[in-house]
Amino acid sequence: MRFPDVVTDLGAFTPPADVGADVRLILRYVPPRLLAGLHSVRIAVTSDFNHRQRRQKTRRRGRVVALRSAAGLYHAAWNGRPASIELFVDNAFSGAPAWSLRVPVLRRTLLSATLYHELGHHIHATVAPEHSEREDVADRWSVRLLRRFLFRRYWYLLPLIYPVVQLTRIVGAGQRARASA
Repeated sequence: MRFPDVVTDLGAFTPPADVGADVRLILRYVPPRLLAGLHSVRIAVTSDFNHRQRRQKTRRRGRVVALRSAAGLYHAAWNGRPASIELFVDNAFSGAPAWSLRVPVLRRTLLSATLYHELGHHIHATVAPEHSEREDVADRWSVRLLRRFLFRRYWYLLPLIYPVVQLTRIVGAGQRARASA
């Protein structure tokens, strides 16, 4: 089983920590069979988009949304290209207080919520297809994988995990509301 490559392309953006190392750590807690076929995870920022990328659109729950407002994208294997995920860390961390990004468990929880959602699209397309709304399936996989990550990595914080998950849901809801507007 080949582990996905993690490629960092942040341009002038300075993240609060080594986001590439965080993504590698987060992916280590995913069962290998769920990563089968995923070639790479690219970490980027929307502020480095060129003119064409700033104008691009994507679909989310049947609505057309500007790509520059997305926190992540899943690119399915197509036309000889392997499957990949793009994470836009400036959008994934937007709305979070600066102090929370310096706390590893909070930063990784915010990052893993987006990464696991996009990974949920990959799992839905390759490993466990369902006849349900794609975004709902990806959201369910995101919750499932995030729970696994938190319980295995931060088992000693179990009494505090519930509030952290609630914080992630609130921030995620804010991001989804901005993406749908």
